[in-house]
Amino acid sequence: MAAIAVMSMMLEEEEEFEEEEELITTTAVAISANQTARGRRWWMHSLNEQRSLEGVCNRLMKELEMDNERFKNYFRLSKEQFYVLLCKIDHALTKETTRLRHPISSRERLAVTLRYLATGDSFVSLSYAYRIADCTIGAIVNDVCTAIWEALQPEAMKAPATAEDWKQIAEDFESIWQFPNCCGAIDGKHIVLKAPPMSAAVYYNYKGTFSIVLLAVVDANYRVLIIDVGSCGMNNDSGVFRNSRFGQALRNGTLPLPADRSLPGAEVLGPLPYVFVADEGMEGVVAKRQD
Repeated sequence: MAAIAVMSMMLEEEEEFEEEEELITTTAVAISANQTARGRRWWMHSLNEQRSLEGVCNRLMKELEMDNERFKNYFRLSKEQFYVLLCKIDHALTKETTRLRHPISSRERLAVTLRYLATGDSFVSLSYAYRIADCTIGAIVNDVCTAIWEALQPEAMKAPATAEDWKQIAEDFESIWQFPNCCGAIDGKHIVLKAPPMSAAVYYNYKGTFSIVLLAVVDANYRVLIIDVGSCGMNNDSGVFRNSRFGQALRNGTLPLPADRSLPGAEVLGPLPYVFVADEGMEGVVAKRQD
């Protein structure tokens, strides 16, 4: 009986070993098959291989370049503006050519990004027109937007750095809008987006949509001077302002505003501080000046 029991146990262990061996073998086969399948996947889809012939930049764009009005309607920039911008950011977008493939040109990268910004079209839809993979377009848009910001921000949106800069803005407000001692107008804008995964209600705003907030300071000619973008939609304008670098500098008195000045026709009131104008969304925000 003991011998039979021992043999029975040995048979059970052998069966368990065979089951484990079968599992390991099956797993190994699956991994091998997956790697083989991966090796057979396209480096580039056959549709995208025709980019140099059928993509927008090599067909439609050539026709658009012959009609500046339609070119501007398509890209929201004139042909001249397009190529001036391309010259400014070309160095940041040009990729190295390898033996395996030719990189997407900086011209194509700028074109697909401008079309995305102009229309808000999906990456998938753009991928069929430009013959570029949708995931690649996502990366391109991010890279091009960063390059545009770094190239143009210092010259197109240079923040005032001295008291004289702010004083010039105040003089414009006084001459154009008859508002003395005003250094800028502040307001916020909710940019609607699809709620990010696992974000709960932090992007849900009072308008009933999901958004991030763009806070901007503009001068008397509507030119944007300073922006803060990215705060969650649940925050109101005053909260975004308090947490922004500009708001902190203004509240701490470290912003280089001009010295207090008497208002024209109201000299009896004595020197008064320079201010920023805003709507009721900024109620409760108090700035102090450094002595």
